[in-house]
Amino acid sequence: MNNEDEKTLQNIIDIQFKKMNNILETLTSKIDIINKRVILIEKKISEEIIYSPDIKPLINEKIDFQNKDILFKYLCANNISNDMKIIKEYYLIKYEDGERINLICPIKFESYRKFYYWNGQKWIADMDGYYISKTLADNLQRLYLRNNNNIKGITDKMEKIFENQQYINSMKTDKYKRLLIKELRTMINCL
Repeated sequence: MNNEDEKTLQNIIDIQFKKMNNILETLTSKIDIINKRVILIEKKISEEIIYSPDIKPLINEKIDFQNKDILFKYLCANNISNDMKIIKEYYLIKYEDGERINLICPIKFESYRKFYYWNGQKWIADMDGYYISKTLADNLQRLYLRNNNNIKGITDKMEKIFENQQYINSMKTDKYKRLLIKELRTMINCL
């Protein structure tokens, strides 16, 4: 090989190394961009509320509400906003090892009239929220009926039990169920 060939070969090698160097620099800059995105995503995840993949199914069941005093306070208020507090506490929150974990809502709506609820295995369509309102009203009614006698610090106990019983019976009406659906829409929009 002569000197001329060596220079040509060296030029070709230099050109190829420059191309490879440019490719490596491009890859390095893209990796840096991806790393920055991953760091941002990890930061957002660590700052957000923890959601459990668990969803409590919306079925006819016996609601177990631990704090009986707060439950009776909600019942004595005789209004739907306190009923919604019970629904939120039961269906959207669970406590594990003393830590509060937010659950995914078992109810969602696509339009004003088309709702979906989680039955434990799949999402079921519910036009006008008929099944949802009936199930929630039944579950609340059973819960309140079991706890309507937990009266502490009320002087006229029988009158309060009677008022509560009237409210519990009103939960079967269509008016109550329409109000419940309206409140559910508001709650879901706020989540």
